[in-house]
Amino acid sequence: MSSFLQKYWLIIAAVLLTSLIAGIVLLAVRVSKLQSVEITLRDSATYPATSDIYISGAVSRPGIYPVKGDDTLTTIISSAGVSDKTDLSKLRIYIPARGESSPPQKVNLNTAEAWLLQALPGMAKAKPGLL
Repeated sequence: MSSFLQKYWLIIAAVLLTSLIAGIVLLAVRVSKLQSVEITLRDSATYPATSDIYISGAVSRPGIYPVKGDDTLTTIISSAGVSDKTDLSKLRIYIPARGESSPPQKVNLNTAEAWLLQALPGMAKAKPGLL
């Protein structure tokens, strides 16, 4: 076997060197075809304060809350009063499409705040002397 290597060592070295050079060239061609991708982040859009959000469930003050342009989900939820029973890992958000009617809101008359009761159709402030 050693006589075979001594006879053809130059041919074997040339084939190995040629294979190495061809591999490097192919790799360089593939890498040069890759284009870099530039990702730009725009400022998040702020929305006008013309929308309201309804929060219910395990909060201490369920109801409709106005959304201001700089409000975050955390500030809105905290304004509804997170209780010790609240599980924020199972939060559900539903955004209706334009023109889609939403189901009527149920109001607990025993625990609702005055402003929510006054917003109901046919309800008004109590007149003095009637209570």
